[in-house]
Amino acid sequence: MSRASQSEGEAPTSGAMETRRVLESVTDEDVLALFQQLWRPKTVSKLVEECGIPKSTAYRKMDELESSGLIAPVGETGRAASPATKYRRTVDEIRIRIHDSVTVEYLTHQTHID
Repeated sequence: MSRASQSEGEAPTSGAMETRRVLESVTDEDVLALFQQLWRPKTVSKLVEECGIPKSTAYRKMDELESSGLIAPVGETGRAASPATKYRRTVDEIRIRIHDSVTVEYLTHQTHID
């Protein structure tokens, strides 16, 4: 059985995160590259520039991260006619423990600022 937990003293994360989806996401090199660059809110265009990932791949992988609950949109930037969504991490640290079952802990250490 899988379960998500929060370590004592850490800020809770929003929503339940499915362990299988998270494990699949964090084993993908493109997903990891995108997640690691989200130490502050950024647009997909900025992430494409920083990670060297094709734009279509980046959008698909960002959808995976958002579906996993690991990132969330935080606002828009750019022109009113064509705004770009900024994304941020919802967690700072993911711990995976394997004992009798798989446990995934999501830790948030600080407030994310634009």
